[in-house]
Amino acid sequence: MTITRRLFRSGESEYLIDGHQARLRDIQDICMGTGLGPESYAIIEQGRIGQILSSKPYDRRAVIEEAAGITKYKPRKRLAEAKLESAKQNLTRVFDILEEVTRQLNSLKRQASKAKRHGELKEEMDTKLRLVLSGRFQTLERDAAKAAPGSERSFRRATLAFRIGDRSRAGACADANRLLPDRGAAHRSPKAIG
Repeated sequence: MTITRRLFRSGESEYLIDGHQARLRDIQDICMGTGLGPESYAIIEQGRIGQILSSKPYDRRAVIEEAAGITKYKPRKRLAEAKLESAKQNLTRVFDILEEVTRQLNSLKRQASKAKRHGELKEEMDTKLRLVLSGRFQTLERDAAKAAPGSERSFRRATLAFRIGDRSRAGACADANRLLPDRGAAHRSPKAIG
């Protein structure tokens, strides 16, 4: 097996295993399993054995773990722990976003119920307003029927404008007031009628 590293002038490098591009992690995994890692020992000299036995327990443990072949799993464990920590942070962020969205949803629900209630009240008000205006219109119509027959044509024009829903209701009511000057209901101001 041939392991190659190419360095470029830009400062980048690439690793090759038997001429095929590979990651540094792949090369480290291969070397750690064979005892050729950066801190591993494939061959130990005789004087080094005495030094290992007299060294600190942490250093001795590292040599024994390398000899047992478990050191290649330690970087994987660290990498998995880092990914797990990142996932925990992401999950915390998701819960924060979910809490904020839930708060906004509750606010929007309240606004929607208020808008619905406003629509219901407006519809009820429009219905009652139609009833009141039709009652007043019928009163005006009765009063006009009792008025002089010659003024009936002008009153019909005002009635037509009122029924069509012309914006000039006040003008129609003013015509009705001119036609019926002696009636008490007809002397009301156009604002009170419209």
